[in-house]
Amino acid sequence: MDGGSGIVEYKLISVIMGVYNCASTLDGAVNCIINQTYPKWELIMCDDASTDDTYTVAKKYAQMYPDKISLLRNKKNHGLNYTLNKCLKSARGEFIARVDGDDLCSRERFAQEIEVFKKEPEISIVSTGMQYFDESGVWGKVLKKEYPDKTVFPNRRLYPVVHNIPLYTKEQQANLSSLSFFVL
Repeated sequence: MDGGSGIVEYKLISVIMGVYNCASTLDGAVNCIINQTYPKWELIMCDDASTDDTYTVAKKYAQMYPDKISLLRNKKNHGLNYTLNKCLKSARGEFIARVDGDDLCSRERFAQEIEVFKKEPEISIVSTGMQYFDESGVWGKVLKKEYPDKTVFPNRRLYPVVHNIPLYTKEQQANLSSLSFFVL
């Protein structure tokens, strides 16, 4: 809220999605973003030279939602890090969210994560648990400590957030080793 006026100030979330050969799952991932209850987001997808119909599926959404979804394309396959960095260069949001082309998430994901930032401004990254699933259903879960100790950040095995689902402030991108975490 803004000074009790009843006006809610929404800050832009830039959702970055590097995609490669995920045509069969991309509809679900993109629709999870489109159906978010938090209204102020942009989706930046970059196709990493897919050899299936991934680019065609992504292009369909970019054409349907030109004010919300942008599509970049690598001429040759460069890998996920390069592709996500390309997305980051186009990101305009105060917050950055990661989503993969085969991810599904709650409609409330962004609203809940932004609420944590509002209540606890010292937090730099908000993440959540994750479920592994396939056609047969859920077959595994990853849960993290609610307030992980930031000293575990450099240790990949003890990494305090699930790599592809954090929401963080864009200004903190360069300071990843000094961040404070909260896991929903």
